[in-house]
Amino acid sequence: MPYTRHYLSFTIHPNIVPVYILCHLLAGVLVGVLLTFWRKERWLILAAAIGSVLPDLIDKPVGYIVLADSVNFGRIYVHSLVVLLLFFIAGVIIWRYYRSFIGMALALGILSHQLLDLMWEEYWNWLWPFFGPFHGKIFENFFADGFWREITNPSEWIFAAAVLLVLITIYRFRGSGIIHRNTGLFMALSWVLTGIVVVCGIAILYCGVTGVYCILTGWDHSIDNALAGMLLLAGGLLCGWGSRVRAGD
Repeated sequence: MPYTRHYLSFTIHPNIVPVYILCHLLAGVLVGVLLTFWRKERWLILAAAIGSVLPDLIDKPVGYIVLADSVNFGRIYVHSLVVLLLFFIAGVIIWRYYRSFIGMALALGILSHQLLDLMWEEYWNWLWPFFGPFHGKIFENFFADGFWREITNPSEWIFAAAVLLVLITIYRFRGSGIIHRNTGLFMALSWVLTGIVVVCGIAILYCGVTGVYCILTGWDHSIDNALAGMLLLAGGLLCGWGSRVRAGD
């Protein structure tokens, strides 16, 4: 049962909806693709993708292992605006001295993670340290249960398909030898994946708009489902457009 507990002058809702890692990864990859269209710089997709999962890669081990006796929570330092600001400052410095946007791409990936986690709904953590120490839902056996949730959640397989679809499209544009030698196979795979991703994106977005429980994500949170659906639609439509452009070359 959902419950609340009181801390200082505001109420905390510990029943936080977990956003899965491949959902974050897709967001980072799409951020990197958009930056690449603008900057034409190598490694931006990789930097944004790393940034999109970095908060969990750092905060989950720190919160649930290193600080298990005190915090025991996984949305802490790299989920905060203060640390995000430090990454943006580092990105500006890298741009100033090396004329590379890679630091900003990493920071934008982290920002995408925080937005998907709806960190403004946990403003006491997002605005750390101004509202005191971190607080949130305590998950018992987080890593074992998290791994099981990852592999059994249907939406993670859909997000995996979307990430694969984006990567195939990217490498087709870059003239990968393997894809060039098997153009027909990869074209067919791309269109199948595009269809699956778009249809599932529409279904998840519908659940988000109507506020009903989504069997694909396991969420009944409208904003989470709407964002997940829009991500899938963006990935599917972008790659469908990319396939048409490449086929017309």
